[in-house]
Amino acid sequence: MSEEQKLRQVALVSYGTLFLQGKLDLEEWYRHGIFWNARFQFRVPANKGLLADDFTLWLGSLREQGAVRLSLHLAAGLPDAEPLGMAWAERMVIVHFADRHQCWALAEELAEWRCDDDDGRSRAYPDAAYYAGEVDCYCLMEESAGVPAIPETDWKALAYAIRGDLDEGRRLSGAKPLAGYAPYCVAMRSDSEWAKLPVIPNSPQLAMPHRLLAMLDAERATFSNDTHVKNENSDYKNLSDQQTAEVTHWGQRLDSWIVEVQLRAANELRWSGGRADKNEFLRWTTPPAPLAKPAGGSATETASQPFIAAGSGGATAVKKETRWVRGLVMLLLIAIVAVFVMAGASLVVKFPWLSIFCGMIAVALLSALRK
Repeated sequence: MSEEQKLRQVALVSYGTLFLQGKLDLEEWYRHGIFWNARFQFRVPANKGLLADDFTLWLGSLREQGAVRLSLHLAAGLPDAEPLGMAWAERMVIVHFADRHQCWALAEELAEWRCDDDDGRSRAYPDAAYYAGEVDCYCLMEESAGVPAIPETDWKALAYAIRGDLDEGRRLSGAKPLAGYAPYCVAMRSDSEWAKLPVIPNSPQLAMPHRLLAMLDAERATFSNDTHVKNENSDYKNLSDQQTAEVTHWGQRLDSWIVEVQLRAANELRWSGGRADKNEFLRWTTPPAPLAKPAGGSATETASQPFIAAGSGGATAVKKETRWVRGLVMLLLIAIVAVFVMAGASLVVKFPWLSIFCGMIAVALLSALRK
């Protein structure tokens, strides 16, 4: 499953939900440039019957049937696809109705005239499809009673958990800052301004999904550059085997967080504002297994450490304690400086140039406190 397909899924689910709920017309987003590199198909896998050949027709039909939203999930428990000539992707879309839901699996349709290579593709002829657009083929797997519950995301707790994990064990380039709000956009084939829309709905009221996606995207770009085999200036080439394994494991944790944020952003409903319930923070995705320690156990394990739960108040308590300490230290320093100023006022009157040194000392103290 390509990165472009994953982002198309995020856009399809997030914008499609707003359409199904009557909050966004198709005219406002169906020309999104992120969809320009692919054609959509929606099929019944049993006979490969084509239900819709465009996501606009699919969404419109779902709305007429009473669908209320979409959600994006990791695909698990799907039946064997080989007899159907299909290969399932790792994510699927669920369509929610008032009393039931449908599971739509993203699949790659396998040609019957394919060779039995390891990757299932023929190497006898050049692959012209490599230069063409992808086909996002969704298959209706089942329709069941009941509606899956999608918990709301506490985005601040999620951001704290990501920083707490990724800042640990970082060996190469420094951490990327969590920048201010800007709509999260990616490079697209479109060269028209009206087609350059953000991957998820534009929402200054809910900025954290955009900020986290941009930060993680920058982290992965830097990681890929640092670990590239042709990067002769990277310290990655000089690491020991154990250090290389730790860096690789850090990259796996980064990828796991990217999937986590993409799923949560696709399933978000509060683009016009709103707050999440303070529930315990639980991962939607499975992080990579802890990295095994070398023989002797002398090296520091860089696996993902337990996070502070969103509802535990641990992170908030640490921040409040730090602010109280800094405040007391600042008051103490101000008092000391005031005493010296009053005691040396007569000297400053006689020697005005001493005021320069007093100002420099004050600036230095304030800078130290900010750090």
